Amino acid sequence: MFLPTEIFYEKEVENYSLGKELLERYKKKQVPCTLIQNHNAIEEMRKKQNKEFPRMKQNLIIGIRKTHRFVPNHKVSDFLVPYTSSGCIAMCLYCYLVCNYNKCAYLRLFVNREQMQRYFPNNTILYIV
Repeated sequence: MFLPTEIFYEKEVENYSLGKELLERYKKKQVPCTLIQNHNAIEEMRKKQNKEFPRMKQNLIIGIRKTHRFVPNHKVSDFLVPYTSSGCIAMCLYCYLVCNYNKCAYLRLFVNREQMQRYFPNNTILYIV
């Protein structure tokens, strides 16, 4: 199981049961937890060089998804729904994230999933992993 080296979290996650659960779980495991203003603008992560990429991938960011936009997609479904997470913890050598998205390739979990569901079209089937 993934055990992050550090947690960065938005204050609002404490208002959601999943947010509380995650923070409690990792604090019990003595993972340092740092309060941030916005999961999209973590200043200490943005200042890091590309060589820090492997260390940044070991962090977990817990936030609130603020955008609930559905993008039409008629190739494989009706819509692309807003993701409940983004990023990846893998360290694949061929990963395009290293050069293109160094500042946001870390794993982010959004804890306001119930709020996101309210924006789904009526006939949407939801699979949360």
